Amino acid sequence: RLIGMLPFGKSGISLIGGVGYADIKQDLAISVNGLPLASGDVSANNPTYFGALQYDFERLAIRFGYEKYVFDDGVDGEETSLTFFYKL
Repeated sequence: RLIGMLPFGKSGISLIGGVGYADIKQDLAISVNGLPLASGDVSANNPTYFGALQYDFERLAIRFGYEKYVFDDGVDGEETSLTFFYKL
């Protein structure tokens, strides 16, 4: 993932943006009452996009972010996050 940060002076607010690459592999198995019904695997190698707004306090930062995973066949994954960082 490549991430860039654009701070807005001494306001403590920063705009963050990035692009990345996701290599996803998942095995799936479905069973009913202990009997196997279906199984398979999923694999994807696709780009990801990230954007966030961060506010920095003296020893703490709060980040509100959004990430989008672009998969094949028009299926996409999205994630919205609220993250707290403690600065040592």
